[in-house]
Amino acid sequence: YKIVDGTAISQGKPLVYRKSSYIYENFNLLLTRVKRKFNPIVFKILGGEIFLIQGVVDFIERCARMFSMVQITTNGLLIENHIETLAEIGNINIQVTIDGHDGQLNRCRFSRQSLIRKVLDNITRLGALGIDVEILAVLSDANAGGLFRYVHYLAERYGDRGILFLPFVVRWTKNVGPGDRQHIGDVEKILSFFSQFSHILGPRQYYEFLLEFLQKGIRIRPCFIPDIIAGVNEE
Repeated sequence: YKIVDGTAISQGKPLVYRKSSYIYENFNLLLTRVKRKFNPIVFKILGGEIFLIQGVVDFIERCARMFSMVQITTNGLLIENHIETLAEIGNINIQVTIDGHDGQLNRCRFSRQSLIRKVLDNITRLGALGIDVEILAVLSDANAGGLFRYVHYLAERYGDRGILFLPFVVRWTKNVGPGDRQHIGDVEKILSFFSQFSHILGPRQYYEFLLEFLQKGIRIRPCFIPDIIAGVNEE
């Protein structure tokens, strides 16, 4: 995409949620079909970066009226002008993708410290207004050996503000799995100090399963998948 006069343009079309736009028509059509056929409790929105779309908060408000919980995945860079509105909506959960609190740990996404600081500050504002936040971190070469340090930072910064930290493995990440002593050591250390950081870690079993996967390199636990995954694009 590119930005023209403040509007994101993708494949020659503006990313705008408003009447007569293809995004407005396709998003609403998808929303109606999902509600009628599946009626899920949780409706998740992710991209790309969803907050590149002008007017997307109007769509989020529409979703929130139709479902018990709306979960939004974002890189956290463009959310700052929408935080108060999201808090007013209420039934919102925000997942922020950031792999570390410094340029070294987060370099697979972006390494500029000013951008990392902006994301972390936005998480602070989200938590302060009572919005539940999940911090998603992909395990990679970049944050190997730094995961425990990242947990310590998050625990000190966010305290009991409804912030949950969830590191995970994606299938295309290199050098994460059997023999990955740095990540294994990090997760073992997190489990050793679990009570100290439990307010941001969620269920202990999650980290036990993550450690098991890192040690064995295969999933031996059942996976949980959504009822439906649907995409909208220009086509």
